[in-house]
Amino acid sequence: MFRRFLDTFFPITVRLILGKALLFFVVWKFLFLFFLRETKVIDYPLTKNVGEYSTTLLNTFVSSPKFVVKRELRYDNNLQGKTYQHEVSQVYYNKKRVAYVDDGCNGLELMVGFIGFIFCLPSALKRKVKYLILGLLTIYCLNILRCSGLIYINLYYQPYFDLAHRYWLKGAMYSVVFIIWMLYLRKVDLNYYFPKTKVSTV
Repeated sequence: MFRRFLDTFFPITVRLILGKALLFFVVWKFLFLFFLRETKVIDYPLTKNVGEYSTTLLNTFVSSPKFVVKRELRYDNNLQGKTYQHEVSQVYYNKKRVAYVDDGCNGLELMVGFIGFIFCLPSALKRKVKYLILGLLTIYCLNILRCSGLIYINLYYQPYFDLAHRYWLKGAMYSVVFIIWMLYLRKVDLNYYFPKTKVSTV
């Protein structure tokens, strides 16, 4: 009876997709928690790069003074009230601190989620590679636009910063990624792993 329930509501292809998703999540969290978070082999260059290109983009629209970004240590309090230090890309304008880009703003988590989505759903390898390149480049560019917008808003429209940071710009970014996901889903073949065999007649 349980087997019939599984086959009815969770066909084997769906179970395989969910299994791959779980495996991807476990492997990613293991790598991140026990290696990537401490070594910052991905976070450091990505956060640094996003900070630099965000200020470069802003500087194309201003003459003087220029936006400047520096890597600095910042001290914050965690949820338990304990002080901790972390390195950020601190943005200055006219020698005044305007905003900063930390590891949580570099778009890595969204990139990993996008990779997992493409990895788990069945499709041809060539199509997966095409959408991975398209999606990751889109997320990277959108995040630079988002960070540039947040820096500008925090400088000139500070009362709207929290709304823009938590909802407006993040929502716009996720909406574009969702559209790419929907485009990818159009040709996902649930019979890709177990193609139906044709019965020949004699």
